[in-house]
Amino acid sequence: MVKYKEAPISGVPRTNITRYGHLHEEVRESELKLHQLLSSNPSVIYKYKPEKDLPATFVTSSVKEVLGYEREEFLETPQFWAHNIHPEDRECVLTELAYLFESGHHTYKYRFRHKDGTYRWMHDKIVLFLDEENKPWEIIRTWIDITELVQTEEALRQSEERFRVMAAIAHDAIIMLNDEGEVTFWNIAAEKIFGYSYEEIKGKDLHTFLAPKRFYK
Repeated sequence: MVKYKEAPISGVPRTNITRYGHLHEEVRESELKLHQLLSSNPSVIYKYKPEKDLPATFVTSSVKEVLGYEREEFLETPQFWAHNIHPEDRECVLTELAYLFESGHHTYKYRFRHKDGTYRWMHDKIVLFLDEENKPWEIIRTWIDITELVQTEEALRQSEERFRVMAAIAHDAIIMLNDEGEVTFWNIAAEKIFGYSYEEIKGKDLHTFLAPKRFYK
């Protein structure tokens, strides 16, 4: 009886095809686990090709929680990233993109349109990866929503500005000290009452500076 060997499929032995299938499945599972890990991060991680229209190739599902968009909207809409930057920030952000190709990394802070129409302040860390020939291959970005931080900083700035205006027109001396008793603020009324300008007394120990020396012998 003549025994026939099993013929290879497309020139590849069946044993190799089985092995390749297992490897493909392992790669798919690894990619799935990586995606799940990245999506559990509160930031948004996304990838682009360094081409003219900056086509997005990947984005974590956290984009839904942070900005309200489905992943498909982000990936399938041409120039999605550039078109949704706040108009007042867009020119500056796109101009600064040149820095990425000079240094290989860059950090932005700009406003991006949420799906509900409002704008969120985003901290965007961007890294450029090169191929084996040192040519731009892929751009990976990490977004963090810093809207609350920016709003808090702005509220603090406005509060400090109101305080300085009120202190400037006050008739009473207003003095601020740090934990070491050194002067950190000295209004106009304090200058008139004590005879020292703010520049003269800034950073000095208030009591040592104003009290008679005999009290410190």
